[in-house]
Amino acid sequence: MWLLHILIRSFPFILLAFGYFVFYHFKHWLPTWGLSDKWNKRILHAYHILMIFFTLPFSILTIYGPNNSIIPPDWFNMTIFFPAYVWYTTHLILFLILLVYDVLKLVTWPGIHIYRQFRPSNEVDTSKRQWLKKSVIALPVGLFAINTIGVYGSDDYVVNRIKIPIKNLSSKLKNFRITQISDLHFGPFMDDKKFADYARVIHSLGSDIIVVTGDIIHSSNELIPMAARALMFLNIAKTQARLIPGPAPSEYKKEWNKFRAAGFCL
Repeated sequence: MWLLHILIRSFPFILLAFGYFVFYHFKHWLPTWGLSDKWNKRILHAYHILMIFFTLPFSILTIYGPNNSIIPPDWFNMTIFFPAYVWYTTHLILFLILLVYDVLKLVTWPGIHIYRQFRPSNEVDTSKRQWLKKSVIALPVGLFAINTIGVYGSDDYVVNRIKIPIKNLSSKLKNFRITQISDLHFGPFMDDKKFADYARVIHSLGSDIIVVTGDIIHSSNELIPMAARALMFLNIAKTQARLIPGPAPSEYKKEWNKFRAAGFCL
């Protein structure tokens, strides 16, 4: 576990490493835009500021360690934490794409070098270069858009109704209704106040049993008491409730007894 704690404490530096890897490629690609050196410097300077600024929320949370139960206020989430989450999620995806690109470039370099030696000097397709340039611009823009929709739309939910025919089912279980809710991630993306609205929708379904599957909490076992309070909105005294948490370190197992105390079956 000491290795896990070191990794968590080093998380902001890991994010910066991903960010600077992408920044390195961006720096070498920027001159192809045809902008002046003055504007190139301004863009790179702004990039630096944004990268450091978006690292700050993760740095603050890391200072309190992996077991903190900090729930940022909504204004902080909307204006700082969520944009930082989008920024570094996008950079992580770009990092993986660029890493694969660099490896492929390294492997194929000898063949490309030999081809260029024997290629006629006038055999250059500028249309392919323009298409590639536009694709490079569209990729990060598309990733930012998808991640933004995913993060800011995290409060949305979908109710899927699925009928499962079972042969020789007992008549007592006819029209038996099971409701499953999953990936609540109590923490920055979900708290007890928000979950109260979800609970009202769940109650309207008229379920015979409610199954809550992981991940229950987002990052810390210290969030379990708040999650247990929130899940009480399911009114488990009238409806059977079963909790299936996601994987948790062994020393946190005792914390799940708080859910048992709240009336859940684990």
